[in-house]
Amino acid sequence: MHAQTPTSWFRPALASGVVALLSLTLAGLASLIARPPEPAPANAPATTFSEERALPLVRELTEDIGPRVTGTRSAALTVEVLLGALRAIPGVAVKVQDTSGVHVDPTGALVYRAHNVLARVPGRRTEAVLVAAHYDTAPGIVGAGDNAAPVAAAVEVARALALGPPLERSVVFNFSDGEEAGGSGAAAFLHHPWTRDVVAFLNLDSAGPGGRTLVFQSAGGLVAAYASAAPLPFGTVLAQDIFQAGLVPSGTDFEIYRPAYPRGLDLALYEDGYAYHTPLDRLERLEPGSLQHMGDSVLATVRELATHGPPPEGGNVFYDLAGRTMLVYSRGTALALAVVTLAAAVMAVGVALRRRSFTARELGGAVASTFAGLLLGVVLPMVAALVLAYVLRRPHGWYAAPWTAVACFGAFALAGSWLGRAPFSGARAGWAGGVVGWAALLALATVFGVGSGYLALWAVAWGAAALLLGTWLPRYRSAIQTIAFAPPALLLAEAASDVLRVFIPVAGRIPLVIPFDPILAALVALPFATGAMLGLSLAPAAPSWRAGLLCLAIGAILLAPMARFPYTREHPKRITVEYLEAEGQQPELLIRSRDSVPPPESLGPAMAGVPGVRLEREGRLLRARIAIPALPMPAVEVTPSGGAGPERTVSLRVGPGDYTLLDLKVPRGALAGWSLDAPLPQAPGGDSTWIRVVNPPDDGWSIQLQLHGETPVPAELVVRYADLPSHVAGVSAALPDWMVARTDVARSTPLKL
Repeated sequence: MHAQTPTSWFRPALASGVVALLSLTLAGLASLIARPPEPAPANAPATTFSEERALPLVRELTEDIGPRVTGTRSAALTVEVLLGALRAIPGVAVKVQDTSGVHVDPTGALVYRAHNVLARVPGRRTEAVLVAAHYDTAPGIVGAGDNAAPVAAAVEVARALALGPPLERSVVFNFSDGEEAGGSGAAAFLHHPWTRDVVAFLNLDSAGPGGRTLVFQSAGGLVAAYASAAPLPFGTVLAQDIFQAGLVPSGTDFEIYRPAYPRGLDLALYEDGYAYHTPLDRLERLEPGSLQHMGDSVLATVRELATHGPPPEGGNVFYDLAGRTMLVYSRGTALALAVVTLAAAVMAVGVALRRRSFTARELGGAVASTFAGLLLGVVLPMVAALVLAYVLRRPHGWYAAPWTAVACFGAFALAGSWLGRAPFSGARAGWAGGVVGWAALLALATVFGVGSGYLALWAVAWGAAALLLGTWLPRYRSAIQTIAFAPPALLLAEAASDVLRVFIPVAGRIPLVIPFDPILAALVALPFATGAMLGLSLAPAAPSWRAGLLCLAIGAILLAPMARFPYTREHPKRITVEYLEAEGQQPELLIRSRDSVPPPESLGPAMAGVPGVRLEREGRLLRARIAIPALPMPAVEVTPSGGAGPERTVSLRVGPGDYTLLDLKVPRGALAGWSLDAPLPQAPGGDSTWIRVVNPPDDGWSIQLQLHGETPVPAELVVRYADLPSHVAGVSAALPDWMVARTDVARSTPLKL
């Protein structure tokens, strides 16, 4: 046995340093790709989009009007402002759609009154492209990103189209009401005569006031028109896979338009999700260039659609290349590409074996080390995340400083990738082992029809080509592999960057039973561990276990910056303040975290100055029982209207009041019909059917229900109000500046129907 010398750790340190430098370079390039373009000045050509021309409308909506909750005076003022802006554009037809109606989904019905502002830039044909953006906001939010910026972008697009050459097809704009209350404005537009002309639609929204505009979702291959027209296309089917899987707790009007118009595109700002649905979503938070990128993208895509019409269906797989161009192809093409690429990989490995670049034994060791490294590269960061959350008791310590999570969990992922290789031999076949590993992922993605398998396609294609060339040109093998690693690695880094930019802020509003830390660790680890399947072969030769231990030590050191208080004023903790009054019960004030970290005990003393509020811990929430009810309950009348035997009719009337929403919950099995101008939900949606009334009539609301049987049916009516009662209104002011609250004010009463 001999003593270790400092030089025995030199090559492992060098190898780890090379991999770290490569990771930093890829991360930097991904961040540069995501940056928006420079804003165009106000004196830009009239037929182009100008952020500087659009910003005054954003300022008027946010700073002059403020929160624009449906049914309020501010919403009515917004309608007047939009009418003025659109009527000032020559040649544009402008209308107000003031209507009421019903929209049914599998769980129930949305009964609404909506005030939409409609505009039309006429073309030679009546066929039309719809551009939609909602103007309303969540309560208490001025909504610069969500959704003043998209509204201003759509107005500026309308101006540029109207002042440009005549269009072949018309372009219709719906500035819709009530998106935040269930999409009532979008549902209302489906009943307007103009809807019959629509052949494709673009829905504009926001999940944050920064970054480029991302393709959230595409239907009917419409992304192909966007890809061919947009000057800086940006998006990946990976984002669509995540969004449509329900992993992001948000929805847009896209879901309402899509059944009516099979070809659509959901475009949204997505960065700085910390501000989404909070008072932070204000004009000064809107990143320069974000509005420009949205406007350029929408204007170019609409012109393409208005000129050539919607493209053929089939654009199921799409992704941008460095934010400069975009590839779009069908699942059939993806299958063909996968088959050809996998065949090429098999051929490249076979040629390498025949030319004795490595032995079959070495290949087996390399494949085993690849999968062991992938497994350990994901598991180790998740273990570190559990240590952070449960041992160090600092869950979400990365929330306000995302780079700490990427650095720490990335180091643990690389440690696992190195250490997974240690028990196996086969360094000469390391690149081939990585190609086989990626080929297995490509085969799985192809079998299950996952569009995100394009990442594996690129890795296998470039990896197999480098393996083949390196076999024939062994002197240049390292250079060839380095060049081949760059394109798939950059695609992987860009996709990972987009996912993390979405999910780190979203973690603040996902109320899981466990901290988000191990989930985030897995999201960070996957691109590092999969990238390492090929990337570690490029590092200087070194004992894997030493390189792994170095990365493990770095990861352990980087845990310290994450063991910190998670929230700041600009990256606040989200809570819900619920004031609830239930018939026959004492009113309650509840404070719930919207993430998995319970509200802090310090809130109890902070509320001491609010009259009648003394918070007590109950499990994961804070509760105060209020002595005196404060919410006025409107008059509720339940009247049998006739019928006997298997079915009977009951009339329900709710009198006028200051409420903003009504929710009626009726057992699904008891409901045989209703007086709403829509059929009952057909798909199963749980044990109850919900009827939500948005912006109820000033003189109250009524409905007739047909019920099965003669036995009284238990139901529940929830009356919702916009503001906290005056005696607890000071709760919001008592919150620390690193916390933001969403309020829910409701009074419920049981009914016998």
